[in-house]
Amino acid sequence: ASEYGVTIAVLNEVEMAHPTGAALAALLDAVDHPFVQAAWHPAQALQAGEDPPEGLEALGDRVVLVRCSDGRRTPDGWVEEPFDDGDINWEEHIQALQAMGYQGPLSLEMNVEPRPTIGLHSATRLIRLIRAARRAA
Repeated sequence: ASEYGVTIAVLNEVEMAHPTGAALAALLDAVDHPFVQAAWHPAQALQAGEDPPEGLEALGDRVVLVRCSDGRRTPDGWVEEPFDDGDINWEEHIQALQAMGYQGPLSLEMNVEPRPTIGLHSATRLIRLIRAARRAA
């Protein structure tokens, strides 16, 4: 990867070897290569039982991609929700990303139907949160 200037972004995901930010940070520490970084998915970390701000802090400046989705933990398991309607405090999370100097991509995921309607609402909400975080900085 380094020979070609390609960064590999490793994703934290439930039911995988590194479901949380802390677990992914440990992997990145072990690999210790500047071209192996983190694709951070706070909803997956929450689903795995980690508080997303703690996971983001563990990863620090090694985040090169943020996947944006949301959901709720219930007694029956995880329930997908539209972006910013679940248990992730996205306003706080985007402000934290802004404060740490993150300028990489945010990937908005649509896991709830009807995707066209919810997708437009979610994209608009994400843009507003990004603008608010930039104004506050």
